[in-house]
Parts: sequence; C-alpha cells; structure tokens
Amino acid sequence: MGAKKPPSELAQVAYSFEKGLRAAAGEHRIAALHLARLNSIIGAPTAALAAVAGTAVLAQSSSAWKVAAGIISLIIAATTALASFFGFNRQADEHRQAAAGYANLATEIELFRRQTEKKTVPDDKDWEALTMQIKERNKIRSAAPTITKYSRKRVNHKRIWNEEMTPPEATWENLIGSS
Repeated sequence: MGAKKPPSELAQVAYSFEKGLRAAAGEHRIAALHLARLNSIIGAPTAALAAVAGTAVLAQSSSAWKVAAGIISLIIAATTALASFFGFNRQADEHRQAAAGYANLATEIELFRRQTEKKTVPDDKDWEALTMQIKERNKIRSAAPTITKYSRKRVNHKRIWNEEMTPPEATWENLIGSS
C-alpha cells in the first residue's frame, strides 16, 4: 500500500463547505424542535382548558360554573391568539424545510468531494460544479428563517464532526468572496 496522498484543494474546499452545510442543517433542526415544543406547550393546555370549559357549559349547574367557564374561555381565546400570532408551527415547518435543503445539499457535496478527492488536479468543470452548489446554498439561505442564538448555542454544544480529513485552510468563501 502506498502512502495516502493529500486531498486536492477542491476536495478541501468541498469538505469545508459540507461541514458548514451540516452545521446549518443541525441549527435548523434544533430550531424546528424548539418551536414545535413551544407550540405543544401552548397547544396542550389550551385543548385541556377547552374540554373543561365545554364540560362546565354543558353542566349548567350553577352560576359559579358559568363564570369559571367564561374565564376559561377567555384564557383559551388568549392562548389561541398567542399561538396564532407567534406561528410556532409555521416557523417549525420553515426550519424543517431549511434543514432538509441543507442536509440534501451536504450529501450532494459529500458525494462530489469523494469523487474529486481522487483527482490530483481537478479541472475547471469541477470548480464550476462546486460554484453552482454554492449558488444553490445561497438560494436555501435566502429562503431559510433566521436562527436564534438559543438554537445556534445548542448546536455548537452538541456538534460532533468526523475528522478524517484535517480541516482545510481554504474555505468555500474563497471561491465567492465573503458573503
């Protein structure tokens, strides 16, 4: 067996790009989970209170129950309005879509990288292909919702990378300039 030759500059750039995409996918997954949890925190008690209010109205036994049912109904209206206003479910879906887009592109980049790292000198078509994938990342980024500090902190805390290849000096920003 011969000595393992160092990966080409293109493979290093693709690896760095892939890592960034996987990090973005993780951030969006964490954000989606957090927002879905917030939706449940508001939604579950609202459903329970609606059941209590419905039972109180159907019982119609005393005026105290009617007052309690009225107060509960106001609470239900307020929490439903809050859930609608904040749109946690919609935001969670947007983050899930962004996570899926980033993860799919990262997989494409990984396959591309594995093909190109075998080459000692990549050709111009390889660089053009990577540039097109960067443009695809920019489309995903422009459509993606903003990541909160909470989500970013959680991802950075949990991030584990497979470090088979030393992180390169070159980064994908070198291809397109800082964006």
